[in-house]
Amino acid sequence: MKNIITIEEMKDAPFHEVTRLDCEDEMLVFTAPVMGKGTTAFIPLAQGATLVYFGGTPDQPYRLRYSQYFQDKIMVSLMISGTSSHLLGEQVTQRMQQGMSFIYSTGRDTSYITYPAGKRFEIASLVFEPSVFEQCLDRFFDGHEVAKKDALKTAIFQDNATGQTFDIAQEVKIVIRQVMGCRLRGNFRRVFLECKLFELLAHYFQSISDSPDASIVFSSAEITKLQQIKKALTEASSMKISIQELCRTYGINRFKLHMGFQGLFNTSVIRYYRQQLLRKAHEQLAAAACNISEAAVESGYNNTAAFSRAFLKEFGYRPSMVKKCVLGKS
Repeated sequence: MKNIITIEEMKDAPFHEVTRLDCEDEMLVFTAPVMGKGTTAFIPLAQGATLVYFGGTPDQPYRLRYSQYFQDKIMVSLMISGTSSHLLGEQVTQRMQQGMSFIYSTGRDTSYITYPAGKRFEIASLVFEPSVFEQCLDRFFDGHEVAKKDALKTAIFQDNATGQTFDIAQEVKIVIRQVMGCRLRGNFRRVFLECKLFELLAHYFQSISDSPDASIVFSSAEITKLQQIKKALTEASSMKISIQELCRTYGINRFKLHMGFQGLFNTSVIRYYRQQLLRKAHEQLAAAACNISEAAVESGYNNTAAFSRAFLKEFGYRPSMVKKCVLGKS
């Protein structure tokens, strides 16, 4: 494995090609040594709140210093796909996998994010002025929910204190895709993006605030089984899995499977499994490893029309638009 290359400034990485996409914000497709091919975008959602998107497939392992861009800001980091490792300040290291997130208060520290070579990743960050982030919290947590608001603040990575990671609800990913695919202009775009900011935060805050029903008790062994089931569903390569089979394989009853999965992961077993099949179909289509008809069959759909509707609902665009929306290709 090659040594990790450190990039202190984006301008220090020479680019073979940089293409600006047709929108009002800085959305660029690039080809660069070390960093490989990718897309980057800075999209203001509202005053004091910006969506920062970065995706690509590195040619070599590298780490990028990002604290200089987000100094004295609140950052919600969302790992959409792939893996990364964050060095927050001098002591805290946080490894991120697909579907994980955390909130970080970037002070006057030096923070880096590291990406492995040859693996595609997508990461999105919501970057707030601290006062704007506080105002957003006030809109979602009223005076009767002080405990929830304080718990969220406690979960923030700050200075050398380790915060807390969260699972990303699928709705959060959908809203990000919709923002990335928006081609409205002027005031239409401004209003659309501001609405999407609060829609995104609504899904995100709800997903990290929800907890299992306190009246249902789960043992540590049962929680471990639920985590194993989620991993199995994530790694499943076909649609040949049933609730009955999961209960029998992992020794858990249907009630606790459904209630526990919903409580721990904020989604149902069936919905999560269907999302994973659609995600795999998305990856296959992006890599040109199959056509839409083949992807539909592999995902358990009898016809491409039903598959296309489910795909649109999940990702915000149809299968035929995968390369244009995700890879920036026309």
